[in-house]
Amino acid sequence: MRKSLKILMLVALVLSVLQPLAPQAAVTTIKSNELSNESEASVKAAKKAFAAKLAGVKNERTKSAIMALAPKGYLEEKKVPRLTADKSVSATAADTIVQFDDVNLENAITSQLGFEEGTPITVANMESLTEIWAYEANISDLTGLEYAINLQFLIVTSNNIQDLTPISQLKNLQYVDFSYNHVDSLDGVANLTSLVSIGFSYTKVSDLSTLLNLPLLTEAVCVGLDIDWDHDASAIAVVKTLAEKGITVYYLPFAFYEVISSESAISINYVYLGKARSENIKVQISVDGEVKQFVNLYEEEPRFVIRDLQPDTEYTFELKAFENGVLVDEKPTTKVIKTDLAPSGEVVNFDDVMLEEAIKESLLVENRDIRESDMVKLVHLELAEKGITSLKGLEAATNLQYLSAPVNAISDFSPLAGLTKLVDLDVSENGITDLEPLSKLVNLTSLYLNGNMIEDLTPLKDLKNLTALSLMNNGLEDITPLKYLTKLMYLDLDFNSVVDITSLASLSELETVWLSENQVKNILPLKYLSKLVYVSLDKNPLDLSEGSVARQVLSYLEEHNENFTYTITLLEIKKIMAGDRVVAIDWDSAAVNADEFHVFIEEQYYDEEEYTEEEYTEEEYDDEDYGYEPIVVSKNQTHYVFTGLEPNKEYAIWVEAVKDDEIIASEYASANTTEKADLKGFFALDGYKYYYDAAAKKLKTGWIQDQNKWYYLEKGAFKTGLAVINKKSYLFDSKGVMLTGWQTIGSNKYYFDLKNGAMVKGFLTISGKKYYFGDNGALVKGWKQISGKWYFFDNYGVAKTGWLKSGKDWYYLDASGVMKTGWVKVSGKWYYLKSNGAMKTGWLSDGGQWYYLNTDGTMAIGWKKISNKWYYFYSDGKMAKSTTINGYRLGKDGAML
Repeated sequence: MRKSLKILMLVALVLSVLQPLAPQAAVTTIKSNELSNESEASVKAAKKAFAAKLAGVKNERTKSAIMALAPKGYLEEKKVPRLTADKSVSATAADTIVQFDDVNLENAITSQLGFEEGTPITVANMESLTEIWAYEANISDLTGLEYAINLQFLIVTSNNIQDLTPISQLKNLQYVDFSYNHVDSLDGVANLTSLVSIGFSYTKVSDLSTLLNLPLLTEAVCVGLDIDWDHDASAIAVVKTLAEKGITVYYLPFAFYEVISSESAISINYVYLGKARSENIKVQISVDGEVKQFVNLYEEEPRFVIRDLQPDTEYTFELKAFENGVLVDEKPTTKVIKTDLAPSGEVVNFDDVMLEEAIKESLLVENRDIRESDMVKLVHLELAEKGITSLKGLEAATNLQYLSAPVNAISDFSPLAGLTKLVDLDVSENGITDLEPLSKLVNLTSLYLNGNMIEDLTPLKDLKNLTALSLMNNGLEDITPLKYLTKLMYLDLDFNSVVDITSLASLSELETVWLSENQVKNILPLKYLSKLVYVSLDKNPLDLSEGSVARQVLSYLEEHNENFTYTITLLEIKKIMAGDRVVAIDWDSAAVNADEFHVFIEEQYYDEEEYTEEEYTEEEYDDEDYGYEPIVVSKNQTHYVFTGLEPNKEYAIWVEAVKDDEIIASEYASANTTEKADLKGFFALDGYKYYYDAAAKKLKTGWIQDQNKWYYLEKGAFKTGLAVINKKSYLFDSKGVMLTGWQTIGSNKYYFDLKNGAMVKGFLTISGKKYYFGDNGALVKGWKQISGKWYFFDNYGVAKTGWLKSGKDWYYLDASGVMKTGWVKVSGKWYYLKSNGAMKTGWLSDGGQWYYLNTDGTMAIGWKKISNKWYYFYSDGKMAKSTTINGYRLGKDGAML
């Protein structure tokens, strides 16, 4: 069922006017200076690739790191416009104008293509479409859609459509939804053999037999049809036959898409597919006729849990929707669900309490240990950012298919070695070095290993079912083993040290490749990837001069795949600093293999004559027209300071990368001089402090002390805020002064060494109080497992000792703050602390002996009345049994006879 969850959720959202899913237009420029190829289709492919990349990243810090690589349509970047004349529609067959019978459909497609209203739509434009969103668009006629032969996704809900003939031959359609229309027959989809999901709720369709002949269908959503689901034998037979094929038909107002049960509880996730459309929709949940919950559909999570149930018992769940207090959807949704049998098998032992608690929550296990029968039910497990250090115990989850455990501290993945049913695994940011435990997981289709320390990919060579693999930020150099993964469609190698990509040439299914910030010099292997639609090549030492291999490969891919696009930032002016007669610039040229750089500066002049966009093109630009000579800068220098300028002037600045006397990349910026003194020594600009070494004629980098205060400069710029320098973190105020001692960043506390200013990590005693600072330096509060031991830090971050009440339980922490387990003697009295540290009360069986812990946790000694029976406990706490104490006989169970 999880397979179709995304589509089911999508259908539910489309049906709701409260949460429309229309694609949003974005304004930006692709990060490709001289080599951008920006057709509508190629830009769309780049956006899709980038979205897929972000979907695979679980950590926000990592997301921030890659956002700079966003292609066109993803970020709003303010760049100097590079104007080109509009291209007119050519007279080729592919550019024949498509005639639409419905202006509303034409407008919807115009918007989908990102065109201005009134722009002619050609056959080529239609063929570039892979998805169309056109709900509530007042469309009556689909004529014209027959040209969208590559369309895969079509949403036309809530319109006035009657005839589906125009889409009847769109053989690539996989998802279609025409709910809330006047369609009365499915004949128009009978030939759509690629169809995976179809929605036709609240239409006039009554014959479902067409669904039987759609070979790839996995689900159909058809709520609100004029079908008597209790008596219409034909419709019931179709649904039954489809179910036998594993195809789900949703014809009731609610769909239960995930059901979890234990012996005492049932959890159900649901989606509302009914006709209620307002914000005020409430859901009534009944069990065996008794109303259990009444919740707002859009204010509450669409999930409910019913507890305190009996094992191995059937319960009837019924859901009804009320809109503004009135019952809608006459037929309620009912489902009979049976609780599980009482758990069986051995107790499964875990080394990590956080892992154990996460599994208990996932399986609805309460107030007992996890047993083997529980673990085999585990199919999907979310463990992101839970501070887990050990996976011991997870080896019993032999049916596990989906595991997400990024941003933890897991070093040993051997418990996963036998989980051969895994298909989706995310263990990003765990410090992994050895992939051998994953080498037998041959059913994996998606694997995310971002932000680890992996060097050897050999263990992955047999994972030949992988279609998506993410290895971002691992320091990888050798990717040779990837050549065996011939089903790969998505590959992320950003932020590594890869030089040779020869192994990619054999991956004929690859569609998306991320290679930014590597050491790739030769991209010839990409030429053999016929299905490639997107590649990111930012910040690689590529030779991109005219006629270079890289240019030839990119041109070849463009010519042979109209949807192909790429991202390369060749040259970027990163920083501009100005004084009254000085302007300093700093640029990034890591992606350019240049012989030298040419820099220019010229006062801006504005001619009163206006130019149209068609008249002013990049191609018409000629340096000689401006009458100045370039300043030549060494290829190893990435900054320059212009002097002798006039105060209060606006200047235009150019930087050009030159190879073999040809310009291979250029970037433009502008700057205004000020009335301030010349740029020398310390100076401030736009809230930042800088230092210009006038004698050396360069911007200073490194530590500098001034009036007993320390600063750090990078190419003249004072560091402010949090900065990593030589692998240590420091904090600087807004003036660039290094801070020490206690500091607050956001909502977290940090401590910076009083002597050297470096951020403290790990344990530290300050004024006699013990604190712990996490791997990111933040002061830890609450429970924390450190080197396999548990500690508790109060709201001030101080490690607690002695007795501690946390939640409903008591815990005991020794003088060093370590949480104790098992027997412990405190102030002359014995207590027993469970494996999770919680103080035990009541009966306890330990080592074959029975003990009793009083309500205050103290071990009972002597006579004790429990549940109206008398027992006797020796001085060591052991219960007496089958003996006589002071003339009183005690039975086998210890109770007085």
